[in-house]
Amino acid sequence: MSELDYYKLPQFVERVSKGQIGPQLPIRISNMCGNQTHNISFLDHCDKLCKKHNTDRLRLLSVIQQKLNGDMIVRLNESPVFQDKVKHVLSEWGEEVDPIELFRCPNDCYDNNSFNELKHSYQRHNDTLDSLNLNADNLESSIYNSVDNLRNDFHGCEDMLRDNLSQIETRQHEYEPKHRAILCDLSTRQKPFYLDGLMESEEQANMIHHVNRKVNRHIPDNINIIFLNIVLIPTLIAKEMERLRNESLKMRAEIEKRQRILSDIMERVGPDEPVSFGFLKMLSDLTSVFGDDEDELPSDDEDDCMPEDKIEGVMQNIINKNEKKESLDESEDQSDKMYYLDMKPKSDSLVVHDPEVNSEMGSLSEISGLNELDSLNEVDSLSEDLSKESQVDSKDEIPEEDTASEVSFF
Repeated sequence: MSELDYYKLPQFVERVSKGQIGPQLPIRISNMCGNQTHNISFLDHCDKLCKKHNTDRLRLLSVIQQKLNGDMIVRLNESPVFQDKVKHVLSEWGEEVDPIELFRCPNDCYDNNSFNELKHSYQRHNDTLDSLNLNADNLESSIYNSVDNLRNDFHGCEDMLRDNLSQIETRQHEYEPKHRAILCDLSTRQKPFYLDGLMESEEQANMIHHVNRKVNRHIPDNINIIFLNIVLIPTLIAKEMERLRNESLKMRAEIEKRQRILSDIMERVGPDEPVSFGFLKMLSDLTSVFGDDEDELPSDDEDDCMPEDKIEGVMQNIINKNEKKESLDESEDQSDKMYYLDMKPKSDSLVVHDPEVNSEMGSLSEISGLNELDSLNEVDSLSEDLSKESQVDSKDEIPEEDTASEVSFF
């Protein structure tokens, strides 16, 4: 199949402004050979022209709308008959406005280049994010600065996108006609509606014929299609603006999602810390775990420099303190009425439990009527005798040094 012979850009805009083509009908395009014809949608033809002239659909549609409205204003000024007919329709709707107000439109449109730049910026930051090694099992602290810078880039892109989205929402319906209903009514009025007031007279026929030809020339045959195009083109512009708005919202959601991911990574990795700081922190943690007061612990220098005679003095003080404590314990034990002698090891314990000895001690205290001090002396004497006998019997089995160290009084 040979290439289709699309309309050139000026030719395409001119045909729309004259009502020969429009969004409501397919456009018949033949191929280069002229032996085939294809029906192409209005927007497909617009996209073909946009690609060829490096422009966008929004700009092309706005140019077409400006051409339509501009031609209508020229007709109103050049044809009083056409102007009177438009006023008549306005009066039917109860409107008393200048017919030119039906065809007011902005001189420019939203600049789609700013949106395209935002898309490229977002894609560039997204590619940078994908290039980073963000494996959760192998996150390095050195990546913190890169992630922080990338998050700031996404934040700046989000700010620009927010401003751009505000412009889109503000200008989305700027091409919308203020009197859409009246324009729709005019799109139902064909050319005969405007020519029914032509002059008819036998006198001065040549002049009347010349006037009628002028009126007919200023009113195109497809005037109703032109009014319909004036209504439909703004609808296509609003739809294109809505598409840009939806893409902007999706892009903003993706940027917010990636910012959350980057913030989570920064919390896991943390900023880079000097080695000395980490080492001091480790020492501080160890000190807090042991909980020892530094004032109570002697330093290593003091231990190294302490003389031997001072060490001996300290040891002697400890021994004297222990002996003094034992003597105090012994004096307290002597004030008690009952004494128990325990010889270690436990298997050879010689605690006095003989009932005959106990009964003898009791009878001595009752019969002789000795005072309490005499009873204690006798008990001490008896305990010493038993201790001597026990030492003689166990002398061969228990070493002298161990026996002396394991004798305790309770």
